[in-house]
Amino acid sequence: MTDAIEIKTGSPQEVAATVAAIIRNQPDRWRQGSWFNGEWAGYWADADKYVEGVTVEQARESLNPGRSCGSTACVAGWAAILTAPPGTRLRGTHLRLPEGKDAYTSVMAAEALGLSGWDGDWLFDGGRVREEVLAALDSIAAGDEMVRIVSDDYDEDDDSESEDEDDDDEDPCDCHTCHAERGGSE
Repeated sequence: MTDAIEIKTGSPQEVAATVAAIIRNQPDRWRQGSWFNGEWAGYWADADKYVEGVTVEQARESLNPGRSCGSTACVAGWAAILTAPPGTRLRGTHLRLPEGKDAYTSVMAAEALGLSGWDGDWLFDGGRVREEVLAALDSIAAGDEMVRIVSDDYDEDDDSESEDEDDDDEDPCDCHTCHAERGGSE
């Protein structure tokens, strides 16, 4: 059984340290190629009925021993889950805030981690591997400039997200953040 993750979100450094702890201590809960995986994110039951995703409180609770449902999130997904306001629901590739507005996962996560657009683009890329992500998160947690290493295992053609998403919009790049900034749906 895994230990509970201590969730700290008072600063970008604490968010980065918490996401790194999730990846290190519960590696089966991290999947870089998918914002949120499993039924966490909600889904279309049929053409007229959308089943809402879980709340961020439920997602956070799943980090406790014996509570995992097997769902996963990428770096951006976890940073957004950890810092979204109470009552926020996961919905597809974005978050539905309590007041009913939608927020892009990448924008919320970049803000939580104190990242510029370029650094967010790099860190949230679906092809990033564990070694790259942890080096970047550790540097942010230390209060340093984000470290960018490129592993020999980096997969610039990673298409794992397309297997799990029901999104009909094609994203010509493999970068969550820049697509959101172009105004497309994540």
